[in-house]
Amino acid sequence: MTDDLSRNLTQASTWLRLLFMILYGIVLYVALYVLAIVTIVQFLCKLFTGQVFARLMALGQSIGLFLYQIAAYLTFRTDRRPFPFAPWPAGTVEARNRRSDRPGAPPAPAAAPREERRGGMRVVRPPGRRTQDPNDGPGTKA
Repeated sequence: MTDDLSRNLTQASTWLRLLFMILYGIVLYVALYVLAIVTIVQFLCKLFTGQVFARLMALGQSIGLFLYQIAAYLTFRTDRRPFPFAPWPAGTVEARNRRSDRPGAPPAPAAAPREERRGGMRVVRPPGRRTQDPNDGPGTKA
């Protein structure tokens, strides 16, 4: 037992991870404040113009994905370090494709389900469902 403990205490990778966990904990709080500012600006834009801005929506989504990646790293769900050691998570500009955001516009048509084969079985996925790779950060669109 003491050999395992002494080996664990002397591993440089564990102490390096602690350093990154402290740094990413600080970044997490800063990113939360930035997300709060984006949220307030987006609300004010909606309040005064009646529209939401797609770029702010994409920025908010990418910040949210970044926060998820930090949380996954801090909780040991993944060993992959978030930005700047990985690419910045890209937020999609889905608002441009959603006609229901505009007043008086009909709702956007529903996307068709996607079919794929896994292990000889047919799998039907609803549109927009996320798949999760345990070695990766947030899910990717299916």
